[in-house]
Amino acid sequence: MNVAICEDNAADLESICGYIKNYCARNCFLIDICTYNSGNALLNAFSSKKFDIIFMDILMDGMSGIDTARKIRETDPSGILIFITTSKDYSLDAYSVDGTAYVVKPLDEKKMIRVLDKCRQEFMKSSRYITVPVGRHEEMRISFAGIRYVEVYNKEVLFHADSKVIRTQRMTLDEVFLALGGEPFLRCHRCYIVNMNYVDKLHNRVFLMKNGDSVMVRKNGYSQIQFAYSDFISKRYFWGDST
Repeated sequence: MNVAICEDNAADLESICGYIKNYCARNCFLIDICTYNSGNALLNAFSSKKFDIIFMDILMDGMSGIDTARKIRETDPSGILIFITTSKDYSLDAYSVDGTAYVVKPLDEKKMIRVLDKCRQEFMKSSRYITVPVGRHEEMRISFAGIRYVEVYNKEVLFHADSKVIRTQRMTLDEVFLALGGEPFLRCHRCYIVNMNYVDKLHNRVFLMKNGDSVMVRKNGYSQIQFAYSDFISKRYFWGDST
């Protein structure tokens, strides 16, 4: 697992590294940690290196952690971003770039264990995939993390995944939903399954996606869909300075 830490405070950088190394040693994870003291330094490395998890300070000299994250999201829409900062004031900005967690300094082992447990859960989800029949004798593996939504159209099931659409006539939407196994996927219409990680907002019975697409929500049971989405959002994000 490749981890980047972008932090311009040397003491905090050392603490974060120590917590991560201790956690991974206890849980038998192989890990490679790269450290950077500015957003620009991280972005320069990011052009040639893939990170599974990025720990990002927000208040840094030069480019802020939020602006750095926006640049990262241009090419990596689903990587795990953990924001670590001295203020609660930027939590909405962190959420806007799909931060997985937001931790307020000072750091301690209890906070970091909670964050790293969440990272482990998200990382395990991102490594899962669904196998889809795409031809008479062909199959394709699609990463769960890359699926934005799934729809039925003209008797085909269409997987909208990253920048491409994958089609199959040999699965039903019920079979797909069963294979996806629940959150973050939500069956919101008889013709649609949506990955709630890629939703910008729910408005007028439509999920407006972050890439500009729209996903219909059924009229019957709309309140249950609203609740499921609100519940997902409330569980997805972290913590401020709670202990």
